[in-house]
Amino acid sequence: MFAQIKRFLEHDTTFFSLLLLLIGVGSFGLGRLSVPVTSPEQTAMVTLTEPAPTVRNETQDTQVVVSVNGTKYHYLWCPGAGQMNPENKRFFASPAEAKAAGYEPAANCPELE
Repeated sequence: MFAQIKRFLEHDTTFFSLLLLLIGVGSFGLGRLSVPVTSPEQTAMVTLTEPAPTVRNETQDTQVVVSVNGTKYHYLWCPGAGQMNPENKRFFASPAEAKAAGYEPAANCPELE
């Protein structure tokens, strides 16, 4: 039996194919072991810290946000609103209020006047 295995491994292509397969399986196993296991409580905590879904309600449809350092106002779902530092955000109930405070509509925010 040992002679049969030795004869099988004498062919370079067979040997290297088997070696490559073993390295791949071993690497996959080590990669799976390196990921920390999370408990259901940890998964729930991660879910709570993720950003809110992009479902808009009636309040969000009229509310706008500005940066205290900027000159433009954005709807809450606009890309510019997501890029603002949370400490610099200032909210207005409507675009009219933001205009009255001296802010202009953002060009990259669709649906703004």
